[in-house]
Amino acid sequence: MVDLVTFYEGEKLCYQATSLRSKWAGFARMITREIKEYGEGTYRLSFKARACQKGQLRVGFEHENWKYQNMDRRYFDVDEEWSAHSFDFEATRDVLDANSVTFSFCSGDELMPTFDICDIELIKL
Repeated sequence: MVDLVTFYEGEKLCYQATSLRSKWAGFARMITREIKEYGEGTYRLSFKARACQKGQLRVGFEHENWKYQNMDRRYFDVDEEWSAHSFDFEATRDVLDANSVTFSFCSGDELMPTFDICDIELIKL
């Protein structure tokens, strides 16, 4: 189980995920509509992150046709200070044909009890 809280950092909407039990707890955002609207190609997901302790944040991009498997997964080092991150991924015909396309944020290989995400942006390159 994860507690998800939204808050404002200045004028920016941020998300805080807290889980004391599961390292895979976090949150996901569906991007099905955006991918279908803008089509095949390369996309960039960018965001800012910080955590209650030094560790790794896992960001995954997946679609329903590969249930429980990440199509693309990246790990980012985070600590108590905000840091900017981004990664590029490909949306292929398979992805466009999926019923559900998401990206998700959670702890890396070790439990990170609390992390914050802000300035999430998805653009087609």
